Amino acid sequence: MHELFLTLGFGLVSAAILALSAVAFTLEYAVTNVANLSHGEILTIGAYAAYLIHQTTGNLLLAALGAAVAGGIVALAMYTTVIDRFVRRGVGTMPTFIATLGISFVIQNVLVIFFGAANVAYTIPQDAPHQVGPFLWTTTEGEIIISALIITAALYVIITYTKFGKSLRAVFQNRDLARVTGINA
Repeated sequence: MHELFLTLGFGLVSAAILALSAVAFTLEYAVTNVANLSHGEILTIGAYAAYLIHQTTGNLLLAALGAAVAGGIVALAMYTTVIDRFVRRGVGTMPTFIATLGISFVIQNVLVIFFGAANVAYTIPQDAPHQVGPFLWTTTEGEIIISALIITAALYVIITYTKFGKSLRAVFQNRDLARVTGINA
């Protein structure tokens, strides 16, 4: 039974990380109606940015912020230079889908050119695991779960209660009607 809870605890930590990626992918698809196959590479760019910042500063919070900024800049640049042009020209979902696959290959190979093909790892000191209910988590793993919950809750509040969130929901439900009402969709 102990092994089951250890595995379940590790699964919850992994799920907390993957949930943020899933929320981002879902939001992007809901608003743009494009299944962006380069989404994972954007996460990889953020991971490399975090790695570089952590190696130079040793600050995990700054590394996480740098990852978000780097990923956001690349995603915005990709959307404005490629995806938006396909969407505005009305070429259909399949060519846009294939374009994001091409972007994915380009980003993968650029990363291999700059960083090589070998894996890199963060040097984060691990403390002793703490008993949290039936689970054993280190402080870092607890912080991962808590930060994922906080970020998800913040996104929920933004999407539900702000003008920006209302615009996102309007675009998701009816892009043409959102444009008519003045939302830049």
